[in-house]
Amino acid sequence: MLASYGVFHEHLAAGERKYSLTDVGRMLVTDDQGLSYAAYVLQHHQDALMRAWSLVHEAVGDPKREPFERANGESAYRYYLKQPEMNELMVKAMSGCQCPS
Repeated sequence: MLASYGVFHEHLAAGERKYSLTDVGRMLVTDDQGLSYAAYVLQHHQDALMRAWSLVHEAVGDPKREPFERANGESAYRYYLKQPEMNELMVKAMSGCQCPS
């Protein structure tokens, strides 16, 4: 499945199925500086954020309330303060967005 999304490249070698990382896959592996986009991908697929994505269009018509707050009843920062494991993942995600090699 990950090969169909471009994370791995599938190839045959001596009649055996082999896989290697693509450029996308390499971005999910921690580099020598300790950076990776893996936490960023995981953070953006948490239930609280997934609920908010479907409401982004409403922010155009009424920008007073962010989609996250509409979906979850409070701002993202307040929500994350109450969810230590989600907050830790968000912090790790933001620190990993520094252009890994």
